[in-house]
Amino acid sequence: DKMISIKEYSIKSFQQNEISFSLTIFGTEDQFKKSVQTHKDFSIESTATELIQASLNSNEALFKIYTNLISLVRISLVIPTVLNLLAGKYIFALILFAIASISDAIDGFLARFFKWQTDLGKILDPVADKLLMIGSITALWLNQIVPLSVFVIFVLRDLLILLGAAFEMSITEKTPSPNLI
Repeated sequence: DKMISIKEYSIKSFQQNEISFSLTIFGTEDQFKKSVQTHKDFSIESTATELIQASLNSNEALFKIYTNLISLVRISLVIPTVLNLLAGKYIFALILFAIASISDAIDGFLARFFKWQTDLGKILDPVADKLLMIGSITALWLNQIVPLSVFVIFVLRDLLILLGAAFEMSITEKTPSPNLI
């Protein structure tokens, strides 16, 4: 009996992007036919999708770490962003702020789309956001670019959000969901 090998198929992924892959089924032709007969809804596409999903699931714990690392990178960008704002290097500070913002979007997309949320990430992500916003607005206020009233509004807003989240966590023992404020 010869080995069966199926190669170079394409399927539509979750986002309707085409994924090319190679699939090799080890076994004899009889074993393959018997396997197909026992699974009436067998198709190469569904088998490939299951294999891709199984591969993602087996590496899920590793992938979840990536979203947390992205949040840690964002936190590490706070000090250089603030120092550049204080030094008057606004263009470079804006570039760092943009990188941090893009990393926030990537982190959020990965966590939600692939369901890679972690308890640590639910805390790291808002902390990174608050540190970047409060640090930036403080530096802009110290450089007299932003008036005191705007500075106070930003700081009070973030303090109220943090207090509200702490209150909700103390009552429900769950991490609050993100909001639009």
